Amino acid sequence: MPVGRRIGIVPDRDWERFREREQCAESIERALQGRRLGPADVASLAGIADRHGLSVRQGMTLAEIMVQPGPSIADLMPLAGLDPSDYPPILLDRVETGIRYDGYIRRERERADRLLSLDRVRIPESFEYRGVPGLSNEVVEKLTRHRPRSLGQASRIPGVTPAAVALVHVLLRR
Repeated sequence: MPVGRRIGIVPDRDWERFREREQCAESIERALQGRRLGPADVASLAGIADRHGLSVRQGMTLAEIMVQPGPSIADLMPLAGLDPSDYPPILLDRVETGIRYDGYIRRERERADRLLSLDRVRIPESFEYRGVPGLSNEVVEKLTRHRPRSLGQASRIPGVTPAAVALVHVLLRR
């Protein structure tokens, strides 16, 4: 539950309006993700596909088409049985942005989770970086100078590569 609601500063009426918008956005998103193109749909999208240089083929979902540059949510909603004029433009923009950038957002979340897990792996103060086979002299020098307390800190030192962090991680697990 969002903090504002949990601590009581969001009134019930505003909370209900927010929840309704969220449910509406989720239903539009589900409709676009669940609708797969058939042969007739591919033919009906030929003009949009040509205009925007899209790759459209049978079996794709409308959401997969939206990830490509060009088509708007309003272009594709009718194929899912939805009328864009039934929804506020700001809601459609939010759903469109969410679908278009979902892959990027997911990758960044995974990256952030990996970094958090690296922060949990402690490097002993006595760790000798010169004894790590495969580390360049430059990386050894930087790690020795900065003396990071965790792999997460080590990964944020400029010039320390992900490969170098992986080498240190392997030795720490032994």
